Amino acid sequence: MHPGQHEVDDRAVERRIKMKALERNTRPVPALLYDVRESDGPEGGLLLGLHAEGKRIATARARAEPWSGDERLGWKAADVRALLEEALVGYLMSQYAKVDLAPPVRSPADGRRFVSRYVYRDADDISVGLVWYDASSSATGPDDLPTIVRSKMRFEVHRKLTEKRPSALGVLLRILDEMSS
Repeated sequence: MHPGQHEVDDRAVERRIKMKALERNTRPVPALLYDVRESDGPEGGLLLGLHAEGKRIATARARAEPWSGDERLGWKAADVRALLEEALVGYLMSQYAKVDLAPPVRSPADGRRFVSRYVYRDADDISVGLVWYDASSSATGPDDLPTIVRSKMRFEVHRKLTEKRPSALGVLLRILDEMSS
């Protein structure tokens, strides 16, 4: 290794961490309704667990070396935690991509319950069925469905209930603006 190469590599890592932090703060992150729980990992490291629907669906860990002792490494525990959490959220998004949901609709029998058809593709196993979300109790089901299917249903209903629809005036103003340019 050449003299000064450590500094260049350290600066590149630091820039990447800062850019990721900036992206996290400026990019809208959907309300995924997940929970990241921190605990001490083996050998004094860090262990994060990603939980959805009350179950742990993934873990991320770091040994203590990236931030302990040698300040030349330039990492702080908060930086390592942020990278691990970002990796867990990326994993969750990749799992959501395995689930295709029809747009959730209100159940005619009970207007507080939303129902959707799903297709779940996990490796060599493909399953289809119905999933529901009860807005009054915040429950999803049936319980025997994969956690990721129920979690995505919760996310989709939450997104549907909280999305802002454009007002008629807003649509008219946008059309007039487009016509004038």
